[in-house]
Amino acid sequence: MKTIKTFIKFIELILSRKKSSPLYEEKFFVFIDNKFENYFDQIKVFFESGFLDKEKTILVAKFYRNNFFKVNKQAKKIGLKTHFYLFYKQIPDINGKVMLYPYNAQVNCRLILNRDASHIFLTHGESNKKASVNRMVRLYDHVLASGDISCDRYLENKIFTESDLLDGRVIKVGSTLSASCFEYLSAEGNNDACIAYLPTWEGGNEEENFSSLASPHITFFLRSLCEKMGASKIIIKPHPNTGGRVASYKRCFWELINSLQQSGIEVYIDSDVEGFRKSTKKPYKDLSIKMGVCDVSASEFMLVAKKIPSIVVKNGEKKIFTTKRYMELRENAIVDIQNEKNIDEFFINFFSQLNWKEITDEFYSYSFSKENFIFKEN
Repeated sequence: MKTIKTFIKFIELILSRKKSSPLYEEKFFVFIDNKFENYFDQIKVFFESGFLDKEKTILVAKFYRNNFFKVNKQAKKIGLKTHFYLFYKQIPDINGKVMLYPYNAQVNCRLILNRDASHIFLTHGESNKKASVNRMVRLYDHVLASGDISCDRYLENKIFTESDLLDGRVIKVGSTLSASCFEYLSAEGNNDACIAYLPTWEGGNEEENFSSLASPHITFFLRSLCEKMGASKIIIKPHPNTGGRVASYKRCFWELINSLQQSGIEVYIDSDVEGFRKSTKKPYKDLSIKMGVCDVSASEFMLVAKKIPSIVVKNGEKKIFTTKRYMELRENAIVDIQNEKNIDEFFINFFSQLNWKEITDEFYSYSFSKENFIFKEN
């Protein structure tokens, strides 16, 4: 049935390639050209949080055979209208509309040339990766940002100026655009202490690969952290795109789980993605996350949004694109796990500071702040 419906849609788009696209009454279009099967998991937060009104918004998505069925099904599940296109001419008339872009794709430039529409870059999460300082964001009329950290990153990398910020080019919207994690769990309470590990995927190219899954020392690091935190349980939340570019990363994922289990650690998997659920336990509400471990990725900010203290693991000297104030707050929470000596030295420094809550609260305030008018206008 999945293959048949996809094929029918493909034929429909081929046959209608010379027809004019329909005119929509809805004012907002979310535009996406993305080949990955699970990208909808990253953007549904816009609608589930109420930040975007699904009654006034249409998802305009490039048709790809591998993800059409799933994206269409998930959009219908939350009541969001979709418009798939195969040829550029099939994109709806955008004159007088507001175009919202979750991904900073090159194809966006063609639409931005239409100055009869408003163009807004949403982003799909806050992170310290190079993508967060892509100068292409200057092409948009407005850029939505999580808070002061986003603005500082733009300023320090000379993407925007103070005048741009005063003119409203960059608008701070808080944690609204950050995907949630561990909705039913928190760092509070004393029952069943556990560690959370959120590895990122291997990126679109090797320069963007910040994943620690393939590191030979990640098992040692997680095992040591559990011992020092007095925890015997780990929740792992894999990135949905894991193995999308380098298939061996899925094998690394399962090898890590087996290794942790052999060390006597109970492993729980938090994922709705098919392929990450087999023969593993699901988290339960009495677990209490005492520390999060993540790569350089949006997961760091997903954790702080829940006020969960976290450690960032690096696997090499790839540059992170962050701010001076961030480094002042987080320098002692970043560890390069290229060798075990680094890990041992890190733990000595990290566990000498006991004010994790205060640091996490300050990091939260820096990461997520809103413009005053957002409160007034809801």
